Amino acid sequence: MMSRTLLAAAFLLLAADALAEGPCKRLDHDFDAAGIERLALEVHVGELAVEASTDAKLHLQLQVCPRDGWMDGPDTVEKAELAVEQDAGTLHLSVADDDYEEKWTLRVPPAMAVGLEMGIGEAVMKGMKGDIKAELGIGELKIEGAAADYGRVSGEVGVGDFTLRAEGGSREESRVLVSKESSWTGTGSAKIEAEVGIGEAVVGLE
Repeated sequence: MMSRTLLAAAFLLLAADALAEGPCKRLDHDFDAAGIERLALEVHVGELAVEASTDAKLHLQLQVCPRDGWMDGPDTVEKAELAVEQDAGTLHLSVADDDYEEKWTLRVPPAMAVGLEMGIGEAVMKGMKGDIKAELGIGELKIEGAAADYGRVSGEVGVGDFTLRAEGGSREESRVLVSKESSWTGTGSAKIEAEVGIGEAVVGLE
């Protein structure tokens, strides 16, 4: 899985230039979380922030902007659409095309599981209590939570560094050439899996 994510991210990195000046488009939406056990996110290039909400809804703020040298012109950002699918308790969210610079901000019920597949960028998740599985091709990944909620953490960075900070429990760590793997075992019921192809991953559990 990491090899596919890394190859896709490398392709996007080669194809993308700096963010172009011009209009952006908002794709904000609120979802009723009833019946949703897992949130599956696909982000191409950009930024992602996930934090715990205080109600039973999933709140999405999403901004998409044109990327210079990739689209026909700034006006094509109007074609951007939010792709939404729901099946078997999982809500899938993505931008329909990979032509844009994306900025995601989500507030999610804390017990909901979160899955992320991201090409290039920065991703931060804070205050969640459910399972987290995050795969990032190139960039920085940061996950923060409570050690009491998690029973297993595993992480790997192909080229770069993985930092794991957790209260109590037991841990293992290994480094081979430019890659690093770390794992931690605690007393909680949820688990975290974090993979970054090139870049940095940080998991902090207090």
